[in-house]
Order: sequence, then C-alpha cells, then structure tokens
Amino acid sequence: MSDADVDAAIAHIRTQPELRIALITGGDPLREETKLFRLLDGLATIPHVAEIRISTRNLLFEPERLTEALAERIASRSRIDCDAIAGSQVVMVGLSLNHPDELSGAVARAVRRLVSRGVTVKGQVTLLREVNDDAATLLALYQRFNALGIQPYYLFHCMPVLGSAHFRTSVARGQQILSELAALSGIYAPTYVYVTQIGKVRVGIDSPLETVEIDGRPHLRKQTVYRAADFLRYTGRSDIPAPHYADNEGRLVTLYPDGPAS
Repeated sequence: MSDADVDAAIAHIRTQPELRIALITGGDPLREETKLFRLLDGLATIPHVAEIRISTRNLLFEPERLTEALAERIASRSRIDCDAIAGSQVVMVGLSLNHPDELSGAVARAVRRLVSRGVTVKGQVTLLREVNDDAATLLALYQRFNALGIQPYYLFHCMPVLGSAHFRTSVARGQQILSELAALSGIYAPTYVYVTQIGKVRVGIDSPLETVEIDGRPHLRKQTVYRAADFLRYTGRSDIPAPHYADNEGRLVTLYPDGPAS
C-alpha cells in the first residue's frame, strides 16, 4: 500500500460506522513499521473502531525486530478507559504459527515483550498433514501458548491453494483432533474454521458435515451465518461467487473442497 492507499483506507473506514474491527495484514506489518504506525495513527482518530489487530508471521523469523521500544510503541496505541470501557480502543497482535518447535527462546521473549505490556497476542494455527495433524502436537503447542500468555484463536483448515495439496487433511480430521483436545480442557479447543470466498466458516466439534460431489471432488455444503444482502453490500459485488449461493432464507451457503481422508 502506498501512503495514498493508506489514507484512502482510513477515509473509507471513517465513513463506515458499522466497522468496529480493523485488521492490518498482507505482507507483514511488522516489516514496515512506518506504514504500520501511519495506519495505527489514522485508525486512532476513528471513534467507532474499537479493535485493531496486527497480523504477523515474520515474528518467527526475525524476533529481534520486535524490540522493547517497538513493543512499547505498539502497546501505547491502546486506549483503555476503565470508567467508559465501551469507548476504548485496543490494539492486538495475531501471530500465525503451526508447531511447538517454532516457539524458540527468542520468539518466546519477543512474545513476552508484548504480553508483559498488556498487548493481547492471539495464536492462529493452520492444520497441516504430517506437521501438526495429531492431538499430541497441538496440545504441546497450546500448552506453550498458555505459558506465554498467547490466546488460542483460530485453527484453520488448510486452504486448497496451489502447492498445498500434500498438506491438506479432511475437515473431519480436524474435528476428531479437537474432540480429543476438548476432553482435556476447553482452552485447548480453539475455533475451527475453513476459509471461502464468502468468509470464514466455523466448524463445531459435533457439527454434521454434508458432502456433495462437484466435478468428481467432495465438497462440504454448509449454511453460514452470513446474509447474502450484507455480503453484496459490503463487497460491492453484484453476484455471489460460484459455487456458493443464497438459500431461501437469504443466507449464504458455501461449497468447500474437502481434503483427503487421513
């Protein structure tokens, strides 16, 4: 994004009072501090933006970039009013990581530089075949989350993007793993989702999975919480991207390519 793009985005968000959450992602915000703080400073002037989330994975590769000074600077952008909590604005960090081995000592210290200053760090994990698709590995990861003060957030099913086929499991495999983890404690069973052009689709541990075939491939069909009219209004589109559709209730139904059975 250029500075003009940043300013245009801030101007647009200012005109959308229903937008309470701003997500700063794409590339990696922690690699472009000047642009990051231009965004944070702009969002700070918008009263209806209550939550700002900075998404990063670069923290795993360059933890030294998150210095004490940078952590302090990020923390300072939260504005908490204990007497009027509804008017507060909080800055959080979403950290993407997939295996306990990624939490080296240097990464752990970088995380603690944020958490010790009151910055909420949310851990997002992608389910990957033969990397973390077993309860023992995810349990070890979430136990490390809890030790460091990272909040388990989303567990993503691996998307059907180019080059990812060998990492994909079935959605049902993720349900099975989360069922094993939930039996130990609810804090080890994060929100499980898969991502479509419509948005994130949540999959409960006990959610029934309806499978249909499209072009010889299994797809999961699921009614979502999203309304077609809202999707078209927010995106500016004139149609719903195929193969998804709106049902008789006006809700969006997604058809998601499932992965292979484990």
